[in-house]
Amino acid sequence: MTVISFYKKESGEFNGFSVTGHSGFAEKGRDIVCAAVSAAVWTVCNGISRVVGAAVDLKQDGADVDFRLLETDGEKNRLAQVLIRSFYKFAVNLKEQYGGYVEVVSSQAL
Repeated sequence: MTVISFYKKESGEFNGFSVTGHSGFAEKGRDIVCAAVSAAVWTVCNGISRVVGAAVDLKQDGADVDFRLLETDGEKNRLAQVLIRSFYKFAVNLKEQYGGYVEVVSSQAL
């Protein structure tokens, strides 16, 4: 199962996410759930870091990704929030369609 965890500040703003595991919907290379998650993850990561230009901390270990937003205020943070919220909505919708293969968790960041 793919687990997508979203991290929030006490204010309710997102400050990152992590994605771990293989969905198991199909074999690797043919799994449309994993492909959808991967495409969304890299769209958000690149959008925030390269298009918006916000400071981020990005770690990748194989297919697992840990993304943290380092911008805490201003226009870059506002734009990053839009992208992460969009990814959150996408993940929730994906879970509704493929619930046995995707889990979405939202938690307070440490």
